[in-house]
Amino acid sequence: MSATQAPANAPVQILLQPLRAGLCAGTTQQFEVLVRLQAADLPPPPADAKTRSPYALAVVIDRSDSMQGKPLAEAQRCAEFVVSRLAATDVLALVQFDNRVERLWPAVPLRDGASVRAAIQRIEAGGTTDLHGGWVHGADSLTDVAGEGLKRVILLSDGCANEGVTDTAEITTQCAQWAARGISTSTYGLGNGFNEDLMVAMARAGGGNHYYGDAANDLMEPFERELDLISRLILRRLTLRVHAADGVQVSMMNLLERASDGGWHLVDLAAGAEAWALLSLAEAIPRWDVSLITRRSPPLTPVARELATLIRRTVPRLID
Repeated sequence: MSATQAPANAPVQILLQPLRAGLCAGTTQQFEVLVRLQAADLPPPPADAKTRSPYALAVVIDRSDSMQGKPLAEAQRCAEFVVSRLAATDVLALVQFDNRVERLWPAVPLRDGASVRAAIQRIEAGGTTDLHGGWVHGADSLTDVAGEGLKRVILLSDGCANEGVTDTAEITTQCAQWAARGISTSTYGLGNGFNEDLMVAMARAGGGNHYYGDAANDLMEPFERELDLISRLILRRLTLRVHAADGVQVSMMNLLERASDGGWHLVDLAAGAEAWALLSLAEAIPRWDVSLITRRSPPLTPVARELATLIRRTVPRLID
């Protein structure tokens, strides 16, 4: 297990839960192990922007014809609320889309936010829905933001994609790829025709959160919770790597993006929260003593060493 920007004293507990009590000797075995990372609940850091890294957010607003009327008005209200909760040093980009995508405001420090709020108020309903194009434009707008602070796309839409890339699997795969690059996605659904499947899948794959509301008031409290969660992040860009003995096949049961080193990217971990992964292990095991995890080059990090030790202790014993 590895992480970037992890405080040296971050209190994180690794728990392993085999889903079977034992295994039969002499046959090919397959079983699942749940890997859980639990962070201790810490006091929230001060909200003063001077004591934290600036956030970098891209607010992406769906202005297509399906959002006409109340849904678009509520999306604008929600976007203005987002602006009101950020500090002057936070970076904000603003993107609108229908069948065309337009960046209304570049990713620069917010300052007083007056110009961004004015741009939000000028948004009008348009044509069809290139949701993928709008979302990608929002993610791309954050790529040049300096620093290692949080970067997240806030998508405000009914999720009714009917232009450009519309396949849910393809879009969610790209969400996971952007999350692996450090740009996550949260979705805020509005409107009676809300496409829950797509919006939820994007947020899950993108390492963010998903919400639905009929009005902006329904989404203000969730956004407050999201900002609180963001401020309490203690581990980012987590990667799970499993070093298995010869003959042991390890499969990931979650829909997680593969890392370049062969591991899997996990979600960011906030104080009091949990990240998890379900592993499937298979091997022909002819004896009692079994070591499914071995240390190989490259050397394991201290957290990975702890994970290996825990797995050795927790793997089910054989039944003769």
